[in-house]
Amino acid sequence: MSKSRHPLIALMWNPQRARKKGRPQGTWRRLVESEREESRETWNELNWLAHDRYEWRKFLGPAGILPPDVTSLNPTSVLVTWSPPLQPNGVVESYVLRFPNPRIQVSPSNGTRKVVEELIPYTEYAVTVTACT
Repeated sequence: MSKSRHPLIALMWNPQRARKKGRPQGTWRRLVESEREESRETWNELNWLAHDRYEWRKFLGPAGILPPDVTSLNPTSVLVTWSPPLQPNGVVESYVLRFPNPRIQVSPSNGTRKVVEELIPYTEYAVTVTACT
């Protein structure tokens, strides 16, 4: 694969000076670094992935999932609904709902809604949905 591929260049680039005033502190490399830590990949493995477009997109996973809608059914259960990703980057094999606990795996064949029960009454949860390819 060409050494001029954008993911490979961005992955190996190391800025030599501070960012200009007013520029965001977050960089693409810092974003990849945080995702690398979550996935437990090494920089050498990411370097290898950056050479192969298919493997790189598989690593990045789907993009563009809108925040879920959560409807309270009673003090201990909620209905969570969400839309499929705008850019699936492959076939979506499952969705993961995080509350942060419990963590629930949902098959796409079951649709894009799930009733979650046995929650702690009158507790505020931050619900996220992740699509897995």
